[in-house]
Amino acid sequence: MWIHSVNPTGMATTAPPTEIDGDYYVPLWGELTYKPSCSWGAQVLASYDVHPGSSNEDMPSLMAGVMWQPNSACADASGLALR
Repeated sequence: MWIHSVNPTGMATTAPPTEIDGDYYVPLWGELTYKPSCSWGAQVLASYDVHPGSSNEDMPSLMAGVMWQPNSACADASGLALR
């Protein structure tokens, strides 16, 4: 069952599609992390999902964020890292 909308009088639903989606994709990604100290840092992640069988479904994405990690749990050293 797929729920399309919910309103005070009830839900609008339909049956799931009968065809099976067997698509696959290859994720390509890169990550840049900058930590001026062990506790704080910034991170940027760029990815591109390549669908070999259907290029019109290829999808890029870009994410950025600030990170905080307590000194006692510092797993990554300070500095710049490209992965």
